Amino acid sequence: MRIIKDQVKIILLSLVLLLPTYGVATEKPTASQKPFVLVDTNSYYSYWLATNQGLSRFANNARAAGYLISHERLDEITDEALEDVDILILAVPRTLLDEDKSAVRRFLNRGGGLLLLAGPGNAVNLDLSNLESLSRDYGLTFGTSEIFGSRTATVLASSPLSGPRSCNIVYSDNGRAFFNLQPSCESAAVIDDGRIYAAISNHQNLGSGRLVGVGDTLMFHNVYIGTNDNEAFGLNILDYLSGGCDLSVTLCKAKRKGGKVKVIAKVRNIGTSASNATNVTFFLFSTGSYVADSEDMVATLGRVNLPALNPGKSKKVKVKLNIPGWVTPGDYFVIAVADPNGDIRDSNTDNNYRASKKRITIY
Repeated sequence: MRIIKDQVKIILLSLVLLLPTYGVATEKPTASQKPFVLVDTNSYYSYWLATNQGLSRFANNARAAGYLISHERLDEITDEALEDVDILILAVPRTLLDEDKSAVRRFLNRGGGLLLLAGPGNAVNLDLSNLESLSRDYGLTFGTSEIFGSRTATVLASSPLSGPRSCNIVYSDNGRAFFNLQPSCESAAVIDDGRIYAAISNHQNLGSGRLVGVGDTLMFHNVYIGTNDNEAFGLNILDYLSGGCDLSVTLCKAKRKGGKVKVIAKVRNIGTSASNATNVTFFLFSTGSYVADSEDMVATLGRVNLPALNPGKSKKVKVKLNIPGWVTPGDYFVIAVADPNGDIRDSNTDNNYRASKKRITIY
């Protein structure tokens, strides 16, 4: 009898393990597996996206690029459900209650990335008004174009979605869903007749978060295997939503020697994507707080080149700089600023500077 009971337990356990995973998160994030992407599978379109079904290879491509992709049917969107999430993907048809929208807004304000997918080309009758009630707060509204047949869309060179992976052309077959832009937004991909099929919002209500809207058909055709540059476009979206590079100045030491200042600075990329090359500029300030073009800025001492940095990598620079002869004698801070002119896309510029702990005295 004992043997029979054990066999029954094994059979029951096997049945549980064989149950379909639709609506159940297949993976859980750990601290070493960021960024974590959660696809809400309330929409069957997003379920295909998360499970590599149909034409989509999005999840496989994302995992190969280092992202952790999980999917779950969120009957309600709460702060707890989004606690470990870096990027949330929502697609129509999806009904958002006021409580859901509030949780998504808080998620964006604390730095999350949101990808909204419009309806595919053959689903022009989908009601997009509910999802639009959230997106229009950030400058994006849905529309329906009159395009039929194959079209090519050129990703603008100035758009964050053009890099870091090379992506020049994306394809859309019979695509109709697209986004209208308010002046607060930046276009990411533009159909050749001027209609916008993907858009990035830089609206101030996003806080430190990011929002990208993409026509669903465009997204699916973006992740075709073997189609021109299409995987790159989808991965560039994730790179942008995950925050990109984040240069942080972690050290600034200054010591005066005669008419020169010897400075040591260290910059680390604490973001999730590689940075482009830029420079570190050193300023003389009467206070230890950096504000561009502030009256507290006494002089620009000089700059050194900063190479591109991969995530987690740092660069220490040492330089001797001349003190301008017209500087009034007194005690001053030296402040090192990474990318002071905003030449590269940095997800957080609040940590781009550091002041020397001690003032230097100029006679």
